[in-house]
Amino acid sequence: MVRDNTIIIKEKESRPKKETSKVNLRRFQRIIFLSVILLTSVGLFFALNMKPDIPPVVPNLLEVEKNEQITNSKLPPPGSFQSFTYIKGTEKLPVEGVCKDAFYVVLIYPKSIDYRVSALDAKYNTATPCPKTGRFNTTINVSSPPFEENGHYYLIRGDQGKKGSWYNPY
Repeated sequence: MVRDNTIIIKEKESRPKKETSKVNLRRFQRIIFLSVILLTSVGLFFALNMKPDIPPVVPNLLEVEKNEQITNSKLPPPGSFQSFTYIKGTEKLPVEGVCKDAFYVVLIYPKSIDYRVSALDAKYNTATPCPKTGRFNTTINVSSPPFEENGHYYLIRGDQGKKGSWYNPY
């Protein structure tokens, strides 16, 4: 409106502060709600379209033991290894051999036990770092138990890496 060359500007009616804050709160809640729906939808889309990570197959330990017994038939029989009879008063048993890995192993079993079936029944079991020359010469103290007087034993030498079990028995 114009009166006497004076312009009168009508002020906007303002809402009370409480109503403004309620409106802003509702808008904020709507934005949050829509954001959650959008993010959930995007996440669900990617989850459904991604190939699942298939965990590696871990064999059943009982099956592994059964399979090891089957494959152990390829290992040399106990009678093919160096054998000895423990006589009371014997203190040292000389052992020499070659090694091709990080360690060489020496195992001693009673002749009555087949190492292919009962690998944990060794009376002596040690792994020693392989010398740089690839040849070892050592002695084993046999003066103390578990060696029985007049007991018959066989000795296995082999190789072993930094991980895993021993192999290459001779």
